[in-house]
Amino acid sequence: TRSYIAGYKFDLYESQYIDLSLIAGGVHGYTETQNDIARIGNINGFLAPTVEFNTPYIQPTLTLFGTAATLMFKYEF
Repeated sequence: TRSYIAGYKFDLYESQYIDLSLIAGGVHGYTETQNDIARIGNINGFLAPTVEFNTPYIQPTLTLFGTAATLMFKYEF
């Protein structure tokens, strides 16, 4: 099933090596039996803590979205 997500990132802590943030928003595409936390109509609210590691060129980012952890790599050139 396809889902759509929209959110806003709040920066909590920034240093030379690590950034901590929180993403708050809503997701559409889950049924009420799959997820009924903070549900308004067909939209579920969410909070996703994020850690970004500031390394030269490649920046690994770890996000906890519900019970799933996502690992992304950003490349800056």
